[in-house]
Amino acid sequence: MLRILTVLMAISAASPVMAAESAGNECDQLAAHPYDPARYDPARQVRGVVFDAIDPARAVTSCAAAFSEQPGVVRFMYQYGRTLLAAKRGNEAMVFIRSAANSGYAAAQQSLATMLYEDESPPADKIEAIRLFHKAAAQGHAVAQLRVASFYLLGEGGLRDMSKAERFARQAADQGLPAARTALEMIAGVQAIK
Repeated sequence: MLRILTVLMAISAASPVMAAESAGNECDQLAAHPYDPARYDPARQVRGVVFDAIDPARAVTSCAAAFSEQPGVVRFMYQYGRTLLAAKRGNEAMVFIRSAANSGYAAAQQSLATMLYEDESPPADKIEAIRLFHKAAAQGHAVAQLRVASFYLLGEGGLRDMSKAERFARQAADQGLPAARTALEMIAGVQAIK
């Protein structure tokens, strides 16, 4: 009898943990950024989802549950923000993405930097965006690495430096980002002209 009681107590204690893991796994499958260095877990085979392929109805619900059950997991904070953005709830999304970026989460830094840089933002936001792209690139985010490479290639923000452009583009290419290979070809072409 004691053994059965012990097993039942262990099962009931594990149920919330298993439920939280389930919501987290589903959120990862539905909303992880494909080039998020923190998204991949070999045991779960999380490949990531390009932004336009996010199913907002399913992903918002799943990631809200994952974040609610595990509020200390910054990955879920970011992914919840990403799903809100896909659901056209930009103001809400910005709160979660900015908070995750401020926590040092590379994918959130890259996403926030993109929003700041590509909007009709004041120059101070563009400077902040460049800083965030560099932070995310330093953490291994391939899209941010490519963006930093383009800054050095094109001289945006006064950053023209072909050797740094090549280094960042190569880092992104080594992670399988197809556009990074194109950037490397462009850099090689520019260097050949010199």
